[in-house]
Amino acid sequence: MQKDKPPIQVFKAFDTRCSSKSTPHFTLLETGNINITWLVFCGIDGLHPDEPDFVLQKINSHVFVEPKNIAEQIHGVSSFLESKSPGFVPKAVAGVTGLPWVVDDAGGVWKMARFVHNTLVLNKIRSAHQASAIAEGYGRFQYLLRDFELPIADSPVKGFHELALQLEAFHYLALSSGRALEAEQLIRQASRLVQDWLPSIGVDLMQGEKKAVIHGDCKVSNILLSPDGGRACAVVDLDTVMYGERGWDFGDLVRSGANALGEEDDTAGYSHDIFKALASGFVRALQDVLQVHEKEQLVASCQYMTFMIALRFLVDYLNGDEYFRVNDSEHNLRRARVQFALFEQMRSFEADMLRHVRSI
Repeated sequence: MQKDKPPIQVFKAFDTRCSSKSTPHFTLLETGNINITWLVFCGIDGLHPDEPDFVLQKINSHVFVEPKNIAEQIHGVSSFLESKSPGFVPKAVAGVTGLPWVVDDAGGVWKMARFVHNTLVLNKIRSAHQASAIAEGYGRFQYLLRDFELPIADSPVKGFHELALQLEAFHYLALSSGRALEAEQLIRQASRLVQDWLPSIGVDLMQGEKKAVIHGDCKVSNILLSPDGGRACAVVDLDTVMYGERGWDFGDLVRSGANALGEEDDTAGYSHDIFKALASGFVRALQDVLQVHEKEQLVASCQYMTFMIALRFLVDYLNGDEYFRVNDSEHNLRRARVQFALFEQMRSFEADMLRHVRSI
């Protein structure tokens, strides 16, 4: 199936309860680094006629080697959270077979969810008010799932957020990639950090005790806010829900949200005011379950996750851009450069970050 061809037959294989007389309309969503996403309009919600009714995604089987597991995991998490906090995640839509996925003629696996109306999506945090709401949303997500047993225990991507595999790939590609010369400066910087900084990071963060259910991809845009930006209405993009360290989510959120210039800018700009709001919101939502050592690890988690993502962008560049969607041949190189710069800025604020977290 062509990427730009509307997946009409796939959509019809989901249990949408749409009228057989209605003709669905499809819009390809160009944002997103992994899956192919279509917004589907079929007019079942009369209150929001100009907004989509469904979000239909083809799961990237190169990234998620067991795509049906992804759909099953999302369906289980969605159903559980619907019973605890209705509407806090998009309602998953099953196929007409009752399974949480549909397989197209080429063997591709698709999943679908209801579109969440009347919300605000941000790519950059513009105020401490927004930052607090977003962080509290992710903290609440972890809190609601504190006693939930995931249907699929395995990580959605092997070694996801565990640094060992990324380091192995980095060391190999730094010596063998045809793109190594163009990335020589970043390769030297990463190698120096592996020697000088990495030993200071605890084993828990690097390997993960995997005692908590986490979101796994805490970008700013994966929280849907109320129109005034003051409340988290829903958490989306559940492909990477897994067991892990609570700090992995927080660190990824700070990496995404406390860079005032955004992830796709050519430079980094760490905002300590945004960090303080993110930390306060996250800890506030988890104050009943966050253990002392987990709270102490939050600042180290910010450095860890920023270094991790920087290395993943660099590895993907060296490997020919096989993982992240790119706009040009140097896109991942620029992304890596920004993340390494952000990492260094975080290190310079480490004492201030620790002081604030301990004061919460």
